[in-house]
Amino acid sequence: MNLAYKVLVFQSELWYCAEVAEVDSCSNGDVLSLLHHKGRVYSSHADGTIKVWDVAKRKLRLLQEIRLHAKAATCLCVAPSGDILYSGSLDKTIRVWEISSEEIRSLEVHEVKESVYALTANSDVACFASHVTGFKIYNWSGVPRHVNMSKHVRSIAIVGDKVYCGCNGYAIQEVDLLSFTVSTFYSGSRKLLGKQNINALYIHEGRLYAGGTSIDGVAGRVFSLSNRALTGSFSTHTDIQQVSINNDYIFTSTKCGIIEVWLKERASKVASIKVGGGNAKITAMVADGHGEMLYAGSSDGKIQAWALD
Repeated sequence: MNLAYKVLVFQSELWYCAEVAEVDSCSNGDVLSLLHHKGRVYSSHADGTIKVWDVAKRKLRLLQEIRLHAKAATCLCVAPSGDILYSGSLDKTIRVWEISSEEIRSLEVHEVKESVYALTANSDVACFASHVTGFKIYNWSGVPRHVNMSKHVRSIAIVGDKVYCGCNGYAIQEVDLLSFTVSTFYSGSRKLLGKQNINALYIHEGRLYAGGTSIDGVAGRVFSLSNRALTGSFSTHTDIQQVSINNDYIFTSTKCGIIEVWLKERASKVASIKVGGGNAKITAMVADGHGEMLYAGSSDGKIQAWALD
């Protein structure tokens, strides 16, 4: 099927995009994670497969398909150095991969004793969330250290020696990796706290972007990392599942197949995209940092790409 420059329906004339590619990986199950890095998109899938895609020329060309995880590969992240990829899985392992121009190569596999649902890592430490409350800090040897915060962690991000955890109860916890102290970065309203979650965290240029349950018409917030000040909010009645950012825009996605587009500087909504006719659940999303492309993975195993013109 030729999907080049298929025009979508938007709520604003200030922003435009066109669907340029769609690939079907339904045989691998849900697309659980997407990562863009140096002209490649990495996808992880419900059957444990990781795929490497060449995204030059606004296409998705499969370079490699590898399945070493025994269960779902739930999350991907890249080291600050840019040459190492980390993957977490329900098979209770974290794998370390070397990134080359055409493929990834498994370097290490770490048994961490619990299923990995969310992961952030660098050469010194891996921080991951499992089915229990709190999260684990793993220094690539020995037994992972449990940081107990009496909340279930839904999302996790790291910058410097600080880890930020999006939790149930609509809370964000900050953990100092040097002292292992836990403090509350943000606490939500007291109404129905048990049913409210911070599903996604994204750190960009000194700000923390958080998305989750919609409460009184607000489903996400933007904070300054330096002083924890609230600098913006996402006014929407739909729960936010993923957040991604490029130079100019913020992208938030929902389970019901809608991606909303916001101006980065003031978090005002300029457009929305209906993915897959609105029938599939969006399970992963990533934008390239240069502002040229947006990618979304769904529960039906498809990955779609849009050119941002």
